[in-house]
Amino acid sequence: MLNLNNKEIVLKPLALADIELVRVWRNSPAILANMEYQLEISAAQQLKWFESLQNETCYYFIIWVNNVKVGLVHLNKFENDTAHVGLFIGNPNFVGTGVSVGASVLILSFAFEELKLIKLFAKVKASNQIAINYNESLGFEFSNTLNDTFSQFIITQQKYFQKADYLKKLVQTAMQ
Repeated sequence: MLNLNNKEIVLKPLALADIELVRVWRNSPAILANMEYQLEISAAQQLKWFESLQNETCYYFIIWVNNVKVGLVHLNKFENDTAHVGLFIGNPNFVGTGVSVGASVLILSFAFEELKLIKLFAKVKASNQIAINYNESLGFEFSNTLNDTFSQFIITQQKYFQKADYLKKLVQTAMQ
């Protein structure tokens, strides 16, 4: 079982026991508002989605802080040496605490240092300026407009390695 961690944050693989909590988070108004699929997800839909993950190359992790589940981060849609990345903090007590930065650095490190990917893509709602600024602070750059609502951002392996030391120091500062 693959666990990724720094001192305060642990990423543990998504398990069947986690999917109801993830569904509750995903259906919350704050998260739902920034998703492409705008309808609430049923328990049956969530189970079907989880089962579909077994048939594709992907990494979904629950973000843990001090033995508390706080969010979800993932890599999926692998193609050649690229993948898509996404994250949300579902536990409102951890929004704005630096946990997202720590989880992002862990998943970026895993993608570029362990999996040796060359590019990651992030889909961001064009009206979500907080998420745009956040992704840009990590080193993502605007790539293209996907549709009227979403834009795609990209970070290359080279850009990640240029920013890696800064990002790892940022995590230490954010988690203090």
